[in-house]
Amino acid sequence: MDTNNSITLVAKDLGIENLPIDAQKEIVTTLGEVALKNALVEIIGKLPEELLPEFEKISGEGDVEKARYFLRKNIPQYDQLMKNEVKKVAEDFKRIQKANS
Repeated sequence: MDTNNSITLVAKDLGIENLPIDAQKEIVTTLGEVALKNALVEIIGKLPEELLPEFEKISGEGDVEKARYFLRKNIPQYDQLMKNEVKKVAEDFKRIQKANS
């Protein structure tokens, strides 16, 4: 599935499919960034303290895949935490949309 199809599906789920595609992309991207930041705060909070220096070193290198691998290896519920945060951000957005309509 390509990026545009993914954005179209997410936009439909969020109820913004009638907006121009550029606006849909911006909203979906912004919500994704918010979800990622929120999830990382929770995930890093679950990282054992003795692993923090190693994670800081890895994340400082800028290799996102290496950092993601490190977190997945050391936080068994990493994927579920990410999914939960994406779901929460999407639900919050829908609730706000509904309240404003």
